[in-house]
Amino acid sequence: MPMLENKISIKPLIDTKTGVFCHLLQIDNIKLIVDCGIGKDFDYSIYDTVKETIQNADCILLTSFDLQHMGAIGLFADSQIFCTIPTAVLGKIVLDELNHNLGDRILSSFFPKQIKYSQPFKIKDVEITSFNAGHIIGNSIYRIVKDLELVVICYNFNHRKEHFLDGFSHSNIENASIFITNTSYLSITPYTLRTRDDKIHEVLSKSQGSILFSVAYQRLLELLCILHKHKVAIVSRNGKMFLDRIKSMVEWAGSKATDIIPLLNISFLKVNELSDQKIIILVNELCSEGYAGAVIEKFNQKQNTLVFIDQDYNSIDFSNIKVFSYAYKEKQLEPVPEKIEIRSDEDEENEDEHWSKEKSTFFVHGTLERKNFFPYIKRRRQNNEYGEPVLFKFESKIDETELRMPVVREVEEIEERRLVYTGIIPEISLMSIDLYGTSDYVSYKTICEGSNCKRLVIAEDFRDNALFLYTYFNTCRLGINSYIASEMVSFSSTSPAEKISITENVMNQEFYKLCDTSVAHFKAFQGPGPAGVCRMLSASNSRQFEY
Repeated sequence: MPMLENKISIKPLIDTKTGVFCHLLQIDNIKLIVDCGIGKDFDYSIYDTVKETIQNADCILLTSFDLQHMGAIGLFADSQIFCTIPTAVLGKIVLDELNHNLGDRILSSFFPKQIKYSQPFKIKDVEITSFNAGHIIGNSIYRIVKDLELVVICYNFNHRKEHFLDGFSHSNIENASIFITNTSYLSITPYTLRTRDDKIHEVLSKSQGSILFSVAYQRLLELLCILHKHKVAIVSRNGKMFLDRIKSMVEWAGSKATDIIPLLNISFLKVNELSDQKIIILVNELCSEGYAGAVIEKFNQKQNTLVFIDQDYNSIDFSNIKVFSYAYKEKQLEPVPEKIEIRSDEDEENEDEHWSKEKSTFFVHGTLERKNFFPYIKRRRQNNEYGEPVLFKFESKIDETELRMPVVREVEEIEERRLVYTGIIPEISLMSIDLYGTSDYVSYKTICEGSNCKRLVIAEDFRDNALFLYTYFNTCRLGINSYIASEMVSFSSTSPAEKISITENVMNQEFYKLCDTSVAHFKAFQGPGPAGVCRMLSASNSRQFEY
C-alpha cells in the first residue's frame, strides 16, 4: 500500500529560558520561523549566529505583539512575515514608542502580510490557519496542516472570557499530531475574574492618595475595562493612537468589550499636566525609560500607591530609573497649497470603471465562480433632437490663483526632554497585582488531556515547569507523549494513504447539505480499476482549492 511520510522537527533558535521566543519548525523541506522576540535589554546580537537561518526560511509567523514574541522582527523586515491585523498595527505602535524612548536604536520597521482568524493561507504544500488564543488582542493559535499531519502552536492561551477578549475554542487544538506550547500556566493558581478584579477595587477603596498603575500595552485594555466606571488619566506617548486603533478592531475584541469601550472615561495627559488625579496609568514596556521616572518622582509620597500589573515590584531596579524633565514647543509646518481641478462631463468618459463593475470571487458549494453582485446602472445622458448625446463643455477663464484652496497653517508639537538624574528612592507604597490573562495550571492540564493530541512539545521558558509537565504526562499514561524543546526535537510519521488530484469538473457537481456540511459523491479511477471516493467540504469554512 502507498504510504505518506512526513518529517517534522522543532528547534529553539534562541534559548527560551531567557524569555525570548524564536523557534524553527521544519515540515519536510518547508521551514517556518515562529516568533522573533527579544529581551528588555534589546540585545540584537543574540541573533548573530541564527540570522542566516531565519532569512532563508519560507516565512515568519508572529503569535502576538509583545516583546518576547516580536521585539526583534525589525531585523528581518525583508522576510515574508505573517501575523494578524492587531499584531501588525499595535506591534508597530509599541516598537515606535520604544524607538523614541531609547534613542533610535530599536528596529521598528517591518512589513507583514496581515491575516484574519479562520482565514487559511498556503506556504508551498502547508496550509496555515490562525485562531484566537484569548491572551491579548490578535494573539494567535496556528494550525498547520501538511498531508495528514496537524501541528498546533499555541503560546499563552486563555480559555476564560475576559472583559475585553473571549477565550479560545478548545476545538482549535483538538486531535493535533503535535501540540507546541509553553509553561507559564504552572505559575498561576486557579482564580476567577471576580476575585481578580476585587483586588483592584480594594486598592481603590483603601487608598487615601493617588494610585499609579504601571502596565504594558498588552494588558492595558483589560485594566481599562476593570476601571471603566472611574475617571482615568493615561500618560503615554502613543497611548491615544493605540486606543484609537483598537476602536476600529471591534471584530477582534470580545462581546463584552463592545459595550464597555464607549463608556471609558479617559483623558490623555502630559507629565507637566499631572496634579491631583486619583487614578493614573503609566503605559510602558520598560519602567526605566520614558515617562515613568518623572511621574513616579512627582507622586513619590507615602500616601500614594504604585501598582505594577503582571510584574513583581521586587524585580524593579529603582536605581536605574531615569528621571527626565519635559518641555514642549510648537513648530509651524510649511503649508502646501492644494489646487482645485475643474472637470467636465467629457472627462468622465475616460474614468476607470465603477467599483461595482468589478466582479467578486466567492465560494458556492466548494466551487469558484465570478459573478457581478452589484450591476452598475450607467447614468443616462441627455440626447439632442438627433438622438446624439449632448456634450457639456466650458472654458475656464478664472485666474489660477483663485483656484487654490485657502492656506491652513498646521502646527506640530515637539517634545524636548532632558535627563535630570538617574535613580529613585521609593517612598511611595508599592504593590503588585496579576491580571494573568492565561489559563491556570489546573485548566491547562485538563485542556491538554482533552485535546487528544499525540505529542506535546514543551517550550522551555521555565525549566522547573517544563520538567514537571514532562514527568506528569509521561508517567500518568494519558496517551500523550511529552518532549522538552531545549534542543531540536524530531518526529517521523507514515500514513497508509496516497495523494490524488481532483479535476475542476468534479467540484462543479451538485452538493447535498447535511447540517453545516456539504457532501458530494463521485467515482474516481486510480491505477487498474475504479474506486469509490467521497469528498466532504465544510460550507461554513469553504476553501479555495488548487487543481
